Amino acid sequence: MKKYIILLALFSVLSCDDDNNRTEPVYDPDCVACGVASPQDNLDWLMSKIAAFEKEESASERMFEVYIYVYEGQELILFSFDLKSLASPQEVYDCQGNKIEVSDKMYLELNKKTNDWICIYKSQDRKSTRLNSSHT
Repeated sequence: MKKYIILLALFSVLSCDDDNNRTEPVYDPDCVACGVASPQDNLDWLMSKIAAFEKEESASERMFEVYIYVYEGQELILFSFDLKSLASPQEVYDCQGNKIEVSDKMYLELNKKTNDWICIYKSQDRKSTRLNSSHT
């Protein structure tokens, strides 16, 4: 069973992007991760977390992005609030929504491999959509 889960996780991440020569994360909101397509729209806990961040008072000034990354065979969901310094995710969760404490080893790997991150959500995309729809 464990082998099946690991193979499923690897397949789902590989299905998101085939280009191994990337130098930065790919944006793929339709990516299959954590066992579902478009996890930002289909994982209840993740939808709630995104909505909570969007509603914060500082949300209009603080853009954020959500990424998928496989670390030691486990799919992780990364929230990055400092878009100038992508290599420093401020919050990391497993697929069930449990917050993961980032060890020094994990932090170093995440910083070195940002090109392996898959972006599934950009707050500025939703903000610009809302702004455009409010002017029509």
